[in-house]
Amino acid sequence: MRERSLEINSFELPGTLLREMLDHDCWELMVMRSTPTPPTPVAFGAHFIGAHHYAPMIIGLTTSTSALTTAIDRRSVKRSCAPAHITSDRILLGMGASLEKHRFGASVEHRCAYAQSGEHYSQEVLAGIAAESLAAA
Repeated sequence: MRERSLEINSFELPGTLLREMLDHDCWELMVMRSTPTPPTPVAFGAHFIGAHHYAPMIIGLTTSTSALTTAIDRRSVKRSCAPAHITSDRILLGMGASLEKHRFGASVEHRCAYAQSGEHYSQEVLAGIAAESLAAA
């Protein structure tokens, strides 16, 4: 699914990342399981608990369906309102899945990111990739 994502770039995560997140109180993990017996994981979320916000940071899906995306988003929103997160003034849903987030009343905030590189070769390669992407679109 990572290769088909056109809205957001994604990458392979280190195998120890989720285990390391659990070492810190500011992270919690959520797992959704299928209903057939035996239940198998179909989605997961790694959520950051800030002083005044709750932010689902990593969402993983076993299949690319809007119903599953909506379900994990819904659970994240419900969890942000749980008594343990009463200090959360807002939930930051991040990028991607705009339609599903709109259904929850989320507002879009456009952002730009800039990076400065001291290596000109990398800049030229990135510019070439960007030009090819624009030409293909």
